[in-house]
Amino acid sequence: MTNDYLDRSNYVKGLLLLIGKDKRITDKERDFLHKIGKTLSFNKQFIENAINELFENKHLGDEPSVFSQKHYAEAFLRDAIKVGFVDNDLSSEEFGWLQSIAVSNGLSNEWLKNELEHYLSGKHSCESQELEIKKYLMFDGIVKINKGLTGLFGKKFTLSLQFVQTFLTFTHHNISVPKERTSEFTEKPAGTPPNTLCTLWFF
Repeated sequence: MTNDYLDRSNYVKGLLLLIGKDKRITDKERDFLHKIGKTLSFNKQFIENAINELFENKHLGDEPSVFSQKHYAEAFLRDAIKVGFVDNDLSSEEFGWLQSIAVSNGLSNEWLKNELEHYLSGKHSCESQELEIKKYLMFDGIVKINKGLTGLFGKKFTLSLQFVQTFLTFTHHNISVPKERTSEFTEKPAGTPPNTLCTLWFF
């Protein structure tokens, strides 16, 4: 994440406030928050304390989380939808909270409704266990490697979209390249030397 600590904190804070909207915390919501916390490198006890003190913590406030980049906000909202439905019921208060975060991050209500419909349609089923933010953190790492290769070998050796997707297919079965990040890679296969080198490095 670009503004690492602040973005990570806002991610956890936003989800904490979300699960608190209906004034109760289920075991499934608690487990999901721990999964998020681990992905974002937060201490397990820190997350547990944050959950337990949620309704007494006056410092959390109620301001919508704002992220340094729009695709982090998109990842957050997709994960938040999963959290919202982990107990099979997204309340009107929870949906209103998601709307306020979408607006605060420059995302339309239509975008949020489309994501919600996509989730409810069942199209999410094959990837529902994979956290959205985990995908983006992984892509941040790949993008850094990509920039390094471009600096070493020139733009014609930039990692191709095809290569990145093939790598993800073999190493992370449920992850695909988010459509909003495909522009960060070339469409056609890049030169053999750096892609081969990168493959050997990863494996």
